[in-house]
Amino acid sequence: MPNFMPIQLETKMIRIHYIVLFIIKFALCLWRGIHTACVKNIEVWDKFKGGISVRLGNRDNINLWNDIWVGDQTLSSLYPRLYQIAMDKNASVRHNFNSAHFSYCLNWNRSLQVGDQELLDSLQVQLRDHSHRPEVIDAVCWERTDGFTPAVKGAAVYSFSQLCKLKLPPQINFFFWLLARGRISSKISSAHRGIITRENTGCSLCMVDETNLHIFMHCHYAWKVWSKFFSMCNISSTLPNSLIEFFMFRDSLSDWKHRVLWRTIWFYCIWDLWKARNRRGFNDEFLEANSVVFMSICKTLLPITTL
Repeated sequence: MPNFMPIQLETKMIRIHYIVLFIIKFALCLWRGIHTACVKNIEVWDKFKGGISVRLGNRDNINLWNDIWVGDQTLSSLYPRLYQIAMDKNASVRHNFNSAHFSYCLNWNRSLQVGDQELLDSLQVQLRDHSHRPEVIDAVCWERTDGFTPAVKGAAVYSFSQLCKLKLPPQINFFFWLLARGRISSKISSAHRGIITRENTGCSLCMVDETNLHIFMHCHYAWKVWSKFFSMCNISSTLPNSLIEFFMFRDSLSDWKHRVLWRTIWFYCIWDLWKARNRRGFNDEFLEANSVVFMSICKTLLPITTL
């Protein structure tokens, strides 16, 4: 038996190596999609930057002209004439602050004219009301409430904190991390990123817009899976309206002794619903709903390493 240990160890290391490569490759592809759809899109990027502000701390990491730290606009937007003649447009707030006189000393490309001096006086009055805290690091804040609400954040934290306690493969952990934040590639999500047209966002079975909730809860195929699962457990219920409610509903169905087992089956069921959806879309293969349920249970109860 000891003679086989090096081979087993090498096999395990190779498997870990390829899993890490898969996660890195997936993350790079995800970032390229974000960069193309958001950063390169000037309208989307400006809207995103408009929702970010910074809280003044030690002044080291705040750009004087281009960060929102005074009011709800950048100083370059409030004082475009002064910004145009500023010598260092990327200087930090600390770089321009004179602690001896407790004022801001700005350098210009030319001498100030009469109109420029009036704008500078107004700027100095506006900056005088913003005190710094040397012991605190500058903080970045998201000011807008649309697009990322506390409910979405709560769902992400709740689901992923539960997931980390279970012994699941890394690709499932990463998948649920994306799902909890609404970042998986449903057809609606792909249309928003410009990958497919809006006319092609229908579910392959229902022809209803394919959202995350539709794939795992509202599609009649998903309902068949959950109905079979519930009937095996002698449970009669309807599905909740959101993922966070579904997470909580799942925990309410079992006692604490079997909660880990119940959660693991549930996570595998979600994962197999996703794989069944991909097999229909990419390989034109249809998997029966009963098969999804039994595969999820088997993967939980048996030491299966291949997904």
